[in-house]
Amino acid sequence: VRYEPGTLEVVVKKNGQPWCTAVRRTTGPAADIQLKPDRTELRGGELAFIEMAAVDKEGNVVPTDASTVRFDIAGPAELVGFCNGDPTDPTGEQETTQRFFRGRLLAIVRAARGAEGEATLTVHSPETGSRELKLQVKPEAGK
Repeated sequence: VRYEPGTLEVVVKKNGQPWCTAVRRTTGPAADIQLKPDRTELRGGELAFIEMAAVDKEGNVVPTDASTVRFDIAGPAELVGFCNGDPTDPTGEQETTQRFFRGRLLAIVRAARGAEGEATLTVHSPETGSRELKLQVKPEAGK
């Protein structure tokens, strides 16, 4: 175990050699929203899963963040659902206002069939401002 102010590191040894390491850091308040899509190019009808994290100024996920954000989408795509992993959250999975749980949230976007162009997902946060993600929509295969 190694401790520095703000950081705790645990090293598990096997046969006297380092085998596994875990590091935990104290975070500051959320300063930004990190967006990680599983893809940025979609064909009509395909889904994109966008992982979101409330991060501090150092880029660490803020595990205590439960802030509320609002979503908009423009272009040839639609918002199909959200999940924050909190089984006690009464918010509907298709409402465009959602809350982070333990600093994380997932959005699901579906590309429109028979369309092409650029879709823009916008996440609005009163605490950290707005973030945009661009997705390219292509026609379905064979069209």
